[in-house]
Amino acid sequence: MPAISEVTQGPSVQHEGGARQLQAEPCGVHSNQRMDADRFGTRRVFASAIGIFTLRSLLCGVSSDIRLLVACRVLQGCGGAMMVPVGRLTLGRTFAKSELIRTMGFVFIPAMAAPTLGPIAGGLIVG
Repeated sequence: MPAISEVTQGPSVQHEGGARQLQAEPCGVHSNQRMDADRFGTRRVFASAIGIFTLRSLLCGVSSDIRLLVACRVLQGCGGAMMVPVGRLTLGRTFAKSELIRTMGFVFIPAMAAPTLGPIAGGLIVG
């Protein structure tokens, strides 16, 4: 985070955990994803979530100051918050109950490692 503040010439943001919480809160997407997936199709909702996340990631990369970076990270969190419940719903609909635990472990263990490895990789790229 200090390396990011040097690049953007802005104040350092030290509370990554609080920032992650703020990313998902404005979205309000956790409770209505199943309804959206039923209405618009699971593939379409998941693809739009990936698109939102990817576009906002690009905007994070080109942001010129810390305020724009934080705003883009909040919007990026909306896309990420959409992917998790729709991904679980897709797995639940695709695999039998006997295979579901093993499959979810295979898919979500890398997803749980990403928040740990992402900031490290970002620091190496920026620093």
